[in-house]
Formats: sequence, C-alpha cells, structure tokens
Amino acid sequence: MHGPYHHYCKGISSEVLQCLLFESSDPNALLTDIEYFVSKAVSRSSVPMDVWNKFYHDHDVEIATGRVRVLDLPEG
Repeated sequence: MHGPYHHYCKGISSEVLQCLLFESSDPNALLTDIEYFVSKAVSRSSVPMDVWNKFYHDHDVEIATGRVRVLDLPEG
C-alpha cells in the first residue's frame, strides 16, 4: 500500500467506482493515480486468483482510513 492517498470516487455502474487519487485533500494536491473499485461479486467470479493477486487489492484498509469519498451519492 502506498500513500496515504485521498480518494475521490464516483459510481460509473452499480458494480464499479472510478476514483481519482490525490496526495492530500489540499485544493492544489497532486493527482497521483486513477483507480477502480470493482465489486467482489464481479472481480472474484470473473478474474483468476493469480491475476487478482497481481493486479487487484482489497480496499477495506483504504476505506477504514476515512480518506475515501464517494461523490454524487443520493441523499438518504
């Protein structure tokens, strides 16, 4: 895990979030990466485990930091 990075995410489907990763929450922070959160129901059933282990990772740790924000969520 690199970082810490601040994730600003938007749903692009019911199973995928697209996230911009910044070095901080400062308005002038450097954009470092673009990352996708893909539901486990999709990724684990469609991707062989050796590929998953090489190119994917679980986001539980990142979400627990509080530095992941999902934008455009409906109120409620």
